[in-house]
Amino acid sequence: MQSSPSTSSSAAPSNRSKWFQAAWLALSASALAASLRAVLFYLGRDFDLASLDLNLLRAMAGYALANAGVALLFFGGLALASLALGRRRNGLRMAPAIASFYAFFVWGYATLRLPVELSVHPALDGFDGIAANVGAAVIGLVLATILLIAGIVPRALPRAVRVVQVTGTALLVAGLGLWLTRGQDAKDVRPNVLLISIDTLRPDHLASYGYGRNTAPHLEAFLDSALRFEHAYTNHPWTLTSHATMLTGMLPSAHGIHPDRALDPKVPTVAGLLRDEGYRTVAVVDDNDWLHPRFGYGRGFERYRQLDGSAKPKVEELLASFDDLEFQGGAPFFAFAHFYDVHSDWQQLPYDSDPEAYEQYAGWYQGDFTGCDPELGCASRLISELNQRGTPLTGDELVYLRDLYDAGITTLDRQLGLLFDGLRARGLDQNTIVIVTADHGEEFFEHGRGLHDQHYNECLQVPLFVRVPDGYAMKGFAGDSSGELVELADLAPTILELCGLVPTSVDSFQGRSLVPLLEGDPAGIAPSPGVLMDPGSGAFGMRNLDYAVIRFKRNWYLFDRHKDPGELDDLFGRDVVPREDLNRMRELLVERREATLALGEQYGDHPNLAPRSEEVVQSMADLGYVDGITPVDPEAEAEVEFHTSTETDAGDAALGELGGGL
Repeated sequence: MQSSPSTSSSAAPSNRSKWFQAAWLALSASALAASLRAVLFYLGRDFDLASLDLNLLRAMAGYALANAGVALLFFGGLALASLALGRRRNGLRMAPAIASFYAFFVWGYATLRLPVELSVHPALDGFDGIAANVGAAVIGLVLATILLIAGIVPRALPRAVRVVQVTGTALLVAGLGLWLTRGQDAKDVRPNVLLISIDTLRPDHLASYGYGRNTAPHLEAFLDSALRFEHAYTNHPWTLTSHATMLTGMLPSAHGIHPDRALDPKVPTVAGLLRDEGYRTVAVVDDNDWLHPRFGYGRGFERYRQLDGSAKPKVEELLASFDDLEFQGGAPFFAFAHFYDVHSDWQQLPYDSDPEAYEQYAGWYQGDFTGCDPELGCASRLISELNQRGTPLTGDELVYLRDLYDAGITTLDRQLGLLFDGLRARGLDQNTIVIVTADHGEEFFEHGRGLHDQHYNECLQVPLFVRVPDGYAMKGFAGDSSGELVELADLAPTILELCGLVPTSVDSFQGRSLVPLLEGDPAGIAPSPGVLMDPGSGAFGMRNLDYAVIRFKRNWYLFDRHKDPGELDDLFGRDVVPREDLNRMRELLVERREATLALGEQYGDHPNLAPRSEEVVQSMADLGYVDGITPVDPEAEAEVEFHTSTETDAGDAALGELGGGL
């Protein structure tokens, strides 16, 4: 009878110890699972061991700690189940089934199989991802089994329990230590920069450029305080060459990127220059072959992601990247985002949109045009074939085509609204400079053709907005609009100066920094005499605010930009334009052409690229490219001439013809 109190008192500490051991084991297993999730999360976002540094470890620790609560919920419930089963005679028999059930949840949690996250981590579906997921599933089963058996038979797996507890505790302590040290470095006050390229966006289809429809309300509201450039131009209406110009500040004939040639490894890129100065660099672009990193686009980016489909997964990936960077502490970022939603489609209709936007703009159409023809194909392929046959769309079909394009803009705009809301929610709108532009425009048979393969204004003019937060307004940010003539080559030096660097120190830049215009000091920048139209072979023309001179199939055309903004009335050889203006245009064309070709010779070491697969070639052909390689272009004959071994002689002869005609 006297032994009962002793037995009772000894049992109580044992029960308390069991609860403590179960709680510790659950916490340790949670730390292991959350750490595994963080590792897979970053592997799925193209990080590797070469990217591993203290900042990345901090980011991984922060991500793991932010998600540890869900893991603790899983393993805490499992710990309670193990203690309950320990009181049952057949508890051990039930352990495998429960462990397997919990392992499934742990696998789904650790490997990002939740649908909302899987869409932005497609890399986990590859061979490496599948192997990682199988490994995570096995680890989940092992952890669940250890936790269950340890509660039912406490002395059954002492070493395994100890390993889980020590490893999990060490990871938890290390993660807390890394997370607490974030932001303790000196605060870097340099701004973030987000460069957004909307493929194929015409400025005259935006309300701020005078369009009668508000096709992009979210975009325009966010950029309400931005400086809008009325006269911004690309040098060549092609995704491949234009984006290379954006990121290098070099014209196409200088950077030399071509379907079978990559960027010279010596060419400085914006991402590389900023990365060298401590910026974190990420890119989220469309899964389009012209933006493949093999061309050199990925140079300087810590992470270069190509995602297929609409803007939705790209916006999600961008916002997730911003969350990562928040945990990395201190360093500003440069992010490049490319959206393809406005571009012509290749499936059914020439331009795609969501049902609501389609109904808003194009639901009125009841005609026979379906976007497909049994002989000519569908969507972009159909428009390309119409170009070749010289049979443009007219009447309601042409209006319908434009309305489909507007519906595509609005569809993208809704996703951009989520991106801008995400910036505000994170406070990034207060320290991030946002630049929005396009690689080229689009034509709707204004000059007999659709898509974008001619050097008229509708293909070359692009929107350009620069939004500078109040805290980074330098002298006094001048919003509203600028009438200065600018080009995509100006973006690289502008971004560098906005980030505190000296763009004139980069001898490959051919553009000018636009910072004086952003500061409200137009006198601080030399006016642009003209923009060279350059398809990568020297020159096809020049345009300024007054005139546009263009070369088509060995013939020169001249347009008065004030009297004829649509570029329909050819003045070449009619002696109606002052000769001094035309001579100045020719001299400038010769000067810029020679300087561009000379720069191209300095950076002429282009790695040869492997031939594209038949699938990629077919995909490019469906988008309106000849043999999936070069744009369908009425200037093709002249381009071939410039690409021959007598390129310089042919160019000089063409310029001589221009001089004679003037």
